[in-house]
Amino acid sequence: MDADDYLLMCGIQHFCFCRRQWALIHLEQQWAENLRTVEGQLLHERCHDDSFREKRGDLLTVRGMRVISHRLRLTGACDVVEFRAGPDGVPLQGQEGRWLPMPVEYKHGSPKPPMTRTAWQTRYTAAAGCVRRRRRAVSSAASSTRRKAESWGFPSYTAI
Repeated sequence: MDADDYLLMCGIQHFCFCRRQWALIHLEQQWAENLRTVEGQLLHERCHDDSFREKRGDLLTVRGMRVISHRLRLTGACDVVEFRAGPDGVPLQGQEGRWLPMPVEYKHGSPKPPMTRTAWQTRYTAAAGCVRRRRRAVSSAASSTRRKAESWGFPSYTAI
């Protein structure tokens, strides 16, 4: 199966929320902007700036990081991935030490009804699954530290 055929993480959220919505967006490519979707895109725009990388002490923040899990057959972009320095982490290209990744997803507005919240939690779980699988794969790899660090280049973040 080609990675182009993998399920988009945002598609999981759409499917959980409304199967008809998912089919219209992901199968029939039908999408119409409205006030709420445009507001959401404008407020969310900064989250997907994949040129943003910031380091403050033992916290490295990366936005718009692409992730893929070949095992789960999922792909997408995380709003933000925070890497915290820690001995159980993995090497990162261009960074000293080891880093533990944690995906962060931003949502706008007040708390959502249970079904919407479940859809969002499923989306977050998919992102965390891609991040977790990558961390485990790199941590258990028998290759050299240099090769491990090269495989963790930015802005791409790939799972095995």
